Amino acid sequence: MSEYRNYNLFALRGDNETSDAEICQTFDLPIELAGTPDINSAVLKKMERENVKHYIDNGMDESAAFKTARQKSDVVRAEINQLLNK
Repeated sequence: MSEYRNYNLFALRGDNETSDAEICQTFDLPIELAGTPDINSAVLKKMERENVKHYIDNGMDESAAFKTARQKSDVVRAEINQLLNK
């Protein structure tokens, strides 16, 4: 069992198996983010950058790629905020 509360999206959704430390390792994030809600912002930023690259690599123009990635991040961000405020 973890010595801190897990704030990653999986944990917020009820997954008691995925720790913030695992998320930090998977996403190559500083371990200091573990046990803080900031872990989600860091993951979202990283995923947004990766999504933009993916969209552009697959033929989407840069403006649309940024807009689409931001929209997807905003949906997840809203879910995280809702779960944190429960």
